[in-house]
Amino acid sequence: MLWLLGCDPLGPFPDWSETVAVGERIAVSPGELNFPTISVNGQRETRLSFRVTNLGGEPVTVTGHDEVLGGGGTWTVPDQPPLLAVDPDQSVDVEVLFAPPSEGSWTAELVVQPGDERIGLAGAATAPVLEVEDADSIAVVLGCTGGFELTLHNSGSEALDFDAARVTSDEFRVVDLPDSVGPGAADTVGLTFTPASGGTRDASLVLVSNDPLWPELAVSLSALAYEGARVSEEFRYAPSNPTDVLFLVDTAASSMVWYEPAENAAATFVDALRSANVDYHVSSLGSGSPCPTTTPGWTDRYDTAVRSESVVMRGFEAPGGAWDHDLLDLALTALPYSEPGECFEGFRRADADLHLVVVSEAEAPDDLSADLVELAGLAAEDAGFRVSTVVGLGGCAGDADGWAAATDPTGGVEVDLCAQDWTAGFAELADLPAGYDPVWYPLAEVPVPGSIEVRVEGQVFDEWSWDPVENVVRFDGEAVPALGAEVEITYVLAVACTE
Repeated sequence: MLWLLGCDPLGPFPDWSETVAVGERIAVSPGELNFPTISVNGQRETRLSFRVTNLGGEPVTVTGHDEVLGGGGTWTVPDQPPLLAVDPDQSVDVEVLFAPPSEGSWTAELVVQPGDERIGLAGAATAPVLEVEDADSIAVVLGCTGGFELTLHNSGSEALDFDAARVTSDEFRVVDLPDSVGPGAADTVGLTFTPASGGTRDASLVLVSNDPLWPELAVSLSALAYEGARVSEEFRYAPSNPTDVLFLVDTAASSMVWYEPAENAAATFVDALRSANVDYHVSSLGSGSPCPTTTPGWTDRYDTAVRSESVVMRGFEAPGGAWDHDLLDLALTALPYSEPGECFEGFRRADADLHLVVVSEAEAPDDLSADLVELAGLAAEDAGFRVSTVVGLGGCAGDADGWAAATDPTGGVEVDLCAQDWTAGFAELADLPAGYDPVWYPLAEVPVPGSIEVRVEGQVFDEWSWDPVENVVRFDGEAVPALGAEVEITYVLAVACTE
């Protein structure tokens, strides 16, 4: 076997890797793009460029120049296609856009092919940054209003300006919002919570600011509403003021003829008052004395019906005397005796209507007008005053002329003394006068306004209003409870709102 050893006269073998790279050489400059710090709410974006140069003898297709590695979308290459053709000995400038979303520092990299040419990207931005602390839990009694605050932090390096704040529930309300919070500072937004129903109540607070990342930031709100201690008050519906009724009976000799019809009608009169649940005081005086013959000389709705009827009849049983045919003067003498220590103590009430019922066979006195003025002066300023009469309208006794001057202007009732049956007339005496003011019920305690609930005969009733000055519930709607209906008013004590 012949071995031939020697050198290749043509020289060493070629470097095939260099041969492959011929015609695909590029240069990229600069190797780093350091973007200046910008204000997101001011300049918002900035651009820098790098250059790609074809160093080879053939056209080259450049890739990767638009694929930013890292940076979270902060950089983009908006104006170049993904395949970039560069002719020999030519250069192309590639612009990079830096648009940060908020305050911070970012880095990224472009890897350009062919050749794994690398370009570092770095940039920073300033902006306001809103952060909200969780609020302390709040619990509020139903019907009350509670206040609380949320702390707002600006962790950015520019002023945080607020344009508005709104809540998604009527139960929450923004009462205080700062105009601006400086860099690194904190402030509070004030809110109130007025629950509409019990349990945990949720809503969202939307803060509108110049934070570029969260121009409308929704913050969750939650509060607890619970039932406070309630007061319950009950009464029966009576569409009138308290009323003091005084019968004035001319007990002349013929008065005994009136006893039987009066006795029959007294029960009707008392039953009518009690059925309407009128807060009444009733008394009856004969013309012989301005002081009742018994003590106490009057009765009220808390007495039995039998006792009230008996008191009505006492005036018809009394002997005649100084005030025969002069009954209005009898009233003027008797009513002041309602003061403590007097014989008529407690009968007359300062806030009660005054209703005088004159039973007489005589004609009206000459000084009727003057007596009426003086009697009206004994009534309370806001209370009513009426004079009704039981007089001889049928001609059986005396002349009834003149008494209309007392009944007509005061809204009183005329009953015929000559009728054998007085029941219808006495029922009319117990009727409430026309045009009464709305019924009102004073509350024993000060309520939380939104907590008041009214029930009539166990059913919710809405035709009412509350007067905070007088602290009364008024029944002044088109619909009213039935006479004597059981009314229950419940409410939360206002003190619950301060506990």
